Amino acid sequence: MSSAVASGAAFRTWQEARDKLWELMDDSTVLVGHSFQFDLELLGMSHAKVVDSAILTAETVYPSIPSTKPLTRNWGLKILAKDFLGLNIQTSDCGHNALEDAYAARDVVIWCIRNPEDLKVWTEKAQLQEEHKLARSRQRYGEIYSNLGT
Repeated sequence: MSSAVASGAAFRTWQEARDKLWELMDDSTVLVGHSFQFDLELLGMSHAKVVDSAILTAETVYPSIPSTKPLTRNWGLKILAKDFLGLNIQTSDCGHNALEDAYAARDVVIWCIRNPEDLKVWTEKAQLQEEHKLARSRQRYGEIYSNLGT
């Protein structure tokens, strides 16, 4: 990043970044990302055509949650890239690489579209893990409450 700033290639404000983005897109552009609402909020933007890999995958695990309610859990991009693509991303000690994350989010979405049967297998496994986690949590809370009563 420091080399981009030194060479004048970095945006100095979020407004500059947003303006440049609007130069490259229009209302028909489809944006793809992961947990994209945070990026859009940071840029002070909203857009009607967004494919979010976090929402796409979480909705397969929790299909009965209405779109007006928050999802119970989102899986991180690092986990999805590993599970779906066999990729190890975000391994640097310096934090996330935005370009790497963008490619990974795009590739996760493409994988979901191209591999519906594999996505179904992943979904069933994730649902089972979530059910086990919930059962363990209920058991722990039950033990806590029963100990309080003694």
